[in-house]
Amino acid sequence: MGSPTVNRECLCYYVRNLKLVIKPDYFLPFCPMPHCPSKIKPLQALPAFRFFAAVLVVLAHFRYTFWPADSFGVFDDFGQVVSFFFMLSGFTLAYAYPDLQLKDAGRFLLGRIVRIWPIHLLVLGLTFLLLPRIVTENMAFPDSWRIVTANLLLVHAWVPVQSYFFSFNTPTWYLSTQFALYLLFPLLIHNFRRNWPLKLLGAALLALACIWGASGLELFSVKTISGQGLLYVSPLCRGLEFVLGMAGGLLFSGRVAAYQPSCFRATVAEVLVLLLAVAVMATGSPVSAWLGQLPVYGKALGFYMGFAGLTLLPFFLLIQIFALGRGWVSRVLALPVFGWLGGISFGIYMLHILLLHYYLYPVALRPHTPHPSVEKILLYWAMLLVAAYCSQRFVETPIKNGLGSFLKRWREKTPGQLTTESESLAQEPSAG
Repeated sequence: MGSPTVNRECLCYYVRNLKLVIKPDYFLPFCPMPHCPSKIKPLQALPAFRFFAAVLVVLAHFRYTFWPADSFGVFDDFGQVVSFFFMLSGFTLAYAYPDLQLKDAGRFLLGRIVRIWPIHLLVLGLTFLLLPRIVTENMAFPDSWRIVTANLLLVHAWVPVQSYFFSFNTPTWYLSTQFALYLLFPLLIHNFRRNWPLKLLGAALLALACIWGASGLELFSVKTISGQGLLYVSPLCRGLEFVLGMAGGLLFSGRVAAYQPSCFRATVAEVLVLLLAVAVMATGSPVSAWLGQLPVYGKALGFYMGFAGLTLLPFFLLIQIFALGRGWVSRVLALPVFGWLGGISFGIYMLHILLLHYYLYPVALRPHTPHPSVEKILLYWAMLLVAAYCSQRFVETPIKNGLGSFLKRWREKTPGQLTTESESLAQEPSAG
């Protein structure tokens, strides 16, 4: 083997010229040189966060099954990660479709609908097939057929009543809320570079209006409009996180993406923003309890700040810094294994409650029954990962590929602003 070609610009050239048995591509994400041509692409580290956020959602529901309700201490139930989902969705869509024209709205919405509806209907059908007890409980309400219809149309979270938005497969409330935001996205992104402050202000005012409206309601109610329905579930309130994410996408593509810090500085920023996010999540429950003692609006304001308000800034900074992909942490998260886990995060989110009910729910909630063993918990995770992979492999991917072919033919007939790259990027799971 000849001497490797000397090139002082980048360590990756040395690795290539060594002609090792191990593929040199595995080393490229870790090259310390700031101008390496093999750096990870923007946003490449973000799918890993979808996986970790989906895991936290599953762990949050463990406290009602596997573990006691106070198992997480100051972290309460990890409800803040849903706010991250909405913000990341707005960021990704604004980055992928910055110039979406209203004439292309139909093509965009078709892609979104096909992305979320099939697996929603699949899981809903599995619920009716495998969980008759859950079906019986939901069909016991006088307006049960309206609830079923709302679920089929994916609008059940638009009704701020718990018997609607938490019906059948509970996590689908997120898809329903997200669906409403998808419908609004073509209008929101129109002239967004010029009027984003006005739209962000409008979203903030809507959130404040929901807090005001929820102050006169019970926070939790099954059959009537509740504060939980207005603040935690309603698209009217969740729009703030989504529009803030869109503003982040505009900021990143216009300014942040051109910034090239050194690997050391980027790594320090990544570590610090992760610590900030964890610290703020830990303060959510105490701050919520303190604000809840305030008169008039305190209860509703404390509830909102606990699951969303406090984490707006940390999650915004986290997405910006890790989308840049300049530090060691983001390079690790850009490895193929984390990309694969991010790809199945949507299935994890959609299927975890179904599996909890079917596999361990009756045992875990039986009075005076010991919590399941570690072996059963590990078996649950193994089953969930396999189920999520099968969902991606046999449901999501074929539909995505078929949609890609259809949109390609549509684009050839009616040229528009949608590109193959943006379609591919926006097809990443937004629910985790």
